[in-house]
Amino acid sequence: MLMSSFLKGWECSAGCSTENGFCEKPGKCRCKPGWQGDNCDHCVPFPGCLHGTCEKAWQCICEEGWVGSLCDQDIRLCSSRPCAINATCIETGEGRYLCVCPPGFSGENCHRRRGLCLTNGSPCQNGGTCMDAEGSAAFSSCLCPPGFSGDFCEIGIDSCQPNPCLNGGNCTNHGLTFTCVCPHGFTGFTCNDTTSLSPCAGRPCANEGPTCSLLLALLTCLVILGTTGIVFFGRCETWLANAKYSQLVRQQKEHLLREAGSTSQEEAEHSVNIILPEKIRLTSFGRHYTSI
Repeated sequence: MLMSSFLKGWECSAGCSTENGFCEKPGKCRCKPGWQGDNCDHCVPFPGCLHGTCEKAWQCICEEGWVGSLCDQDIRLCSSRPCAINATCIETGEGRYLCVCPPGFSGENCHRRRGLCLTNGSPCQNGGTCMDAEGSAAFSSCLCPPGFSGDFCEIGIDSCQPNPCLNGGNCTNHGLTFTCVCPHGFTGFTCNDTTSLSPCAGRPCANEGPTCSLLLALLTCLVILGTTGIVFFGRCETWLANAKYSQLVRQQKEHLLREAGSTSQEEAEHSVNIILPEKIRLTSFGRHYTSI
C-alpha cells in the first residue's frame, strides 16, 4: 500500500497548480522556482524590479511612467513638478503635460504672475518689452530695443544728428551706429582722411571700355605734343635769330666798304678782310639784335 502511494504521488489540495508546483505531503503544495503562494499561482518578478510586475516567472513588466530593465527610471513629466507652486500638472500623453494655473498666474508653467503687462496690455512701442517684475511691480516699464529710448520706447535715436560725417559726407542712420558715404577725394570712417586718391581709385571703369586706359593715353599724347611744340618753337626762334644776325653782318660789310671808297677798288678789296661767324647760338645773346 505504501509503495503504491509513492508511485502515484501524494494527492494535493484542489487549488494547487500542478504546472507550477507539486506535493511532497498530503495537502501540502510545494512551488517550483519562480512561483509563490499557497497554490503556487503567483509569479516571482525579476530580483530588483522596482515598479514592475510579472506574468511569468522572473519577468519585470514596467508600470506606466517607468522604464528600464528594473523599471527604475521615471519618465512621468509631472513627477519632476514642472508647474509652479499651487498649479496642477496633468499629463496629456505623448510626452506632454498641462499646467492648470491658479488665479493671478499665467504662462506655460504658471510661473508668471498676471501683472499690469498682462491685465492692461503692453504700452511699449517699437518692439519694446513690458516689465512689471513678474506682477509684483506697482507700475510697468519698458525695455527698449537698440535705437529707441523713452518711457515707452517712442523716441528713435538718430546717430546722424548732428551729422558726424566731415567734408560733406552723407550720413546713414543705423540706430546706435552710422555710416558715411564720402565725396570724391576723401576717405575714412567719418570722411576725415584727405589723402589724394588716384583717378582710378574709385574704379570708374565699367564693363564697356577701359576708361582709365583712354585717359592715360590722352594725357601721354598731350605731354608728347607739348614737348614737341617746345622744341619746335625753340628751333624756330634760333633760326630767326640767325637770319637777323646774317642781315646785320651784311649791313656791316657794306658800311665798311663804303668807308674805304677813297682808295682804289682793288686796294679796298685786299685791305678789307672781315671775318665774322655765319651763325650764332641763341643762348649766347639776348633776344634783340640791333647791331654788331
